[in-house]
Amino acid sequence: HEPDGILKIRGWLVNRNHLPANYLVEMTTAAHPNAHLMRELLSTHEIVYGGGHIEATGTKKDPNRKIISKPVVGYDDAKEHDTNSELVKAAIKQKSKKEYPSNTILAINLRPEGILTLQKLAKIEEDNRLIANASNFLGVYLIYIEDGLSIRLK
Repeated sequence: HEPDGILKIRGWLVNRNHLPANYLVEMTTAAHPNAHLMRELLSTHEIVYGGGHIEATGTKKDPNRKIISKPVVGYDDAKEHDTNSELVKAAIKQKSKKEYPSNTILAINLRPEGILTLQKLAKIEEDNRLIANASNFLGVYLIYIEDGLSIRLK
């Protein structure tokens, strides 16, 4: 298995064998299972409502297939948090099924449901720290690229 990336570092700690010179980077994305439908519908210049309330009426091969995005009134912060936390947990579990070299770091690109704040990111980190620590990765990082936020889980 080829890594998604290689992180090379230099310096005093590497020269004295305190840190390895190379780290392997494995990337994954934690996103709603229907996120691809949002992108597909947007590509047709249709309106897409957020919140993951989107579904397809058939397969791509079905000529009568429609993608339906439903607006939602109201906001459930706790449900949104649980969804985001479960997305991260599922990403760690999925990647942990494979064996990786001991110098491998997992980076998880979080595509959250709803608006993500630093407070919410810290809560997701708290919820997933144990599973990250039990993983076979040297480090696990949660990244929210849109706002430049990242947090270390392990």
